[in-house]
Amino acid sequence: MLSEIERFNRHVRKSDCSDCILWTAALSRDGYGNFWIGSKSSGNHRCVLTHRFIWEYTYGEIPSKLEVLHKCDNPSCVNVEHLFLGTHTDNMKDMSSKWRGTKSKSGLPFGVYVQSSGRFGSQVKTMNGKVYPGTFDTAEEASAAAIDIKLKHLKKYVSSK
Repeated sequence: MLSEIERFNRHVRKSDCSDCILWTAALSRDGYGNFWIGSKSSGNHRCVLTHRFIWEYTYGEIPSKLEVLHKCDNPSCVNVEHLFLGTHTDNMKDMSSKWRGTKSKSGLPFGVYVQSSGRFGSQVKTMNGKVYPGTFDTAEEASAAAIDIKLKHLKKYVSSK
């Protein structure tokens, strides 16, 4: 019977165009690898994210409140040299600074819109209603302002718990 790491290694391959090591089996809709660990008979059979599995296999348990982030921004990458630990806030700042994340059909980040003046605005939905950060020269500035507001509201929400 194969060990978990032997089974894991059957589903990876080196990328042709980067230093990424790619997961080639099941992926989530966001492109993250899924891997089953544990045993059905012992009741600990569960699906884990591959980048988290390989981090823990290599370095040990992931500390509470920390996430495993990708330097390469490739969610299917399991190269431990491309992974690092950070908070959720670190992850959101990393995403924002690299301009990755979900975009609308218009190609703009969600919540960003073009005003009649040709400048960009953004809106953020919070628990207290919508917030409009202002008017900006670029979509990137509008999105960054919106993300800053989201992070501030998230910090307030988390600290009130």
